[in-house]
Amino acid sequence: MVGLSRILVIGGTGMMGQHLVNASLAAGHPTAVLIRPAATEDAAAGDPGRMKLLEAFKARGAEIIYGDMNDHESLVAACKQVDVVISAVGHHGPDLEGGQLKIVAAIKEAGNIKRFVPSEYGCDVDQVEREAVMEPARSILQAKVRVREAVRTAGIPHTFMCSYWAHGFVLPRLGNPEVDGPPDTTATIFGDEKTQGSSSLIFIHHAN
Repeated sequence: MVGLSRILVIGGTGMMGQHLVNASLAAGHPTAVLIRPAATEDAAAGDPGRMKLLEAFKARGAEIIYGDMNDHESLVAACKQVDVVISAVGHHGPDLEGGQLKIVAAIKEAGNIKRFVPSEYGCDVDQVEREAVMEPARSILQAKVRVREAVRTAGIPHTFMCSYWAHGFVLPRLGNPEVDGPPDTTATIFGDEKTQGSSSLIFIHHAN
C-alpha cells in the first residue's frame, strides 16, 4: 500500500490511545494495538467497556498484538511487525518514563522503526527548565524530558507531539493531573489581574 505505514499503538485502550487507533484506521493505515494478555483477561472478567472497545477495533480491521512493555522480547517482536510506533501510555505510575524507556530500547534493537511518537500530547516539555512549573506537573514533564533525551541518544527517527494539553482530561481535574475528578470544595487558578484581557485561551479536546 503506497504511502501507508504499518502502525503500532501502545496504550491504545486509554483515553488518548483509542482516538489515535481510530484516527490511524480512518486514514487507512494497517493498525495494530499492543495488549497485555492479562489485560484481555481482566477486560473479559470485569471491564466490559474495554472489551467492547477491543472488539470495535478488531471489527474495523485493527490487529491485536499480545505483548508487554515489561517483556523485552515480546516488545521487540511487536516492533519488528510495524513501521511506526505510537506510545499513548498514561502519566500515572512508572510507565510514563520507565515503560517508554523500555519501548525505546526495544525499538533500537528491532532496528526497523521509521518513526516513534512518544507519549506527550501536552506542552513542549523542553521548556520545563525555563519556566516556573509547579509540582506535580514539573516531575511529570521532567520524566518526559528524560524520555526525549533517550530517544535522541538512541538515534531513533521521532516526532514529539505538542498539543498544549487536552482539556477533556485537564479541566475536570482543574489543572491537577494527579486526581481523578474535580475538587469537592474549591479550586485555585493561578495568575493575577494583569493578565486579564491580554491572554488567549485555547481549549483542545482529546478526541482532536
